[in-house]
Amino acid sequence: MVALGDIGDIVSAAANVATDPCLGQVADLALQLHAAEQPGTPVPGSAGTPGIGLCSAVTPLQVVVWVRQNPWSAVAVSIAVIGGLIGIGYNLAGGNRS
Repeated sequence: MVALGDIGDIVSAAANVATDPCLGQVADLALQLHAAEQPGTPVPGSAGTPGIGLCSAVTPLQVVVWVRQNPWSAVAVSIAVIGGLIGIGYNLAGGNRS
């Protein structure tokens, strides 16, 4: 059975989510991600409101949306990271040993 205090906690949590300052931005990014996975889907805008700390999810979501919209970027970044690691290893090993 659900106690009255539990219902109050649920309502309080819902109010916190609804008043998060980054809720609108997170929702927009989720819609953009959905649109990137299903071309032709329109992306409506929304306004931000104050609340629970969704701002920490905005940057990772922006990266995911950008990578989904630019699939070549994952390959290019992977090649750059591997090349950088090889270059660092080469320099740490003493460069050109003959």
